[in-house]
Amino acid sequence: GYIYKLIHLLCLPEMKIFLDTTRLLAAHTDNVVDELWNYIEHGKIVPAAILLLAAQRRFRKLNGFDMIKNRIDDSIFSLIREGCGLQIGKNTKAAKQWKEKEVRFYNVLFLVRIILKAGEALDAYIQTHSENNMQASHHEVHGKVSAVLKSYDVGSLGKDICIEDLQCFPYDCGGPDGVLHEHGDTDLTKAATGSP
Repeated sequence: GYIYKLIHLLCLPEMKIFLDTTRLLAAHTDNVVDELWNYIEHGKIVPAAILLLAAQRRFRKLNGFDMIKNRIDDSIFSLIREGCGLQIGKNTKAAKQWKEKEVRFYNVLFLVRIILKAGEALDAYIQTHSENNMQASHHEVHGKVSAVLKSYDVGSLGKDICIEDLQCFPYDCGGPDGVLHEHGDTDLTKAATGSP
């Protein structure tokens, strides 16, 4: 549910400026794949999602999706090997950190695959509907984005996302420091702007 919520939030009209700005910056970044990997490795899922969605054309040209998927696969493999070596209880700090890393890498792999399959259609929706309708309701955006995801066979198979759970804060509202939560909320503005 976390990745679907994030994608729906990024498709809101008010997020277009972050995506456009990121697209321009990424166009002038030589090592954009390494920058994306840096975000992923440090658990910065929201900036990674913004960069991935905004600069997907560049990633496609550089074979960046395959490079990132390979790095994620390698990290998951290393985690599995590391997990086999953990001879400690489930509730220890090391086990919890291991689980957080595992969830983070699986979430990012899921995100990368969604953007790889449906990213161009999502970007077309964002460009078209953000310019024509800055006042689109969250409900309308949710419906259209869900339809795009389903048409590319990457839509949610579980329960639908609750519209009331979608939040986009225009200012730093003092959200949690960590961006990744297994089922938590995210302060997109804070993460997108890199403000402390």
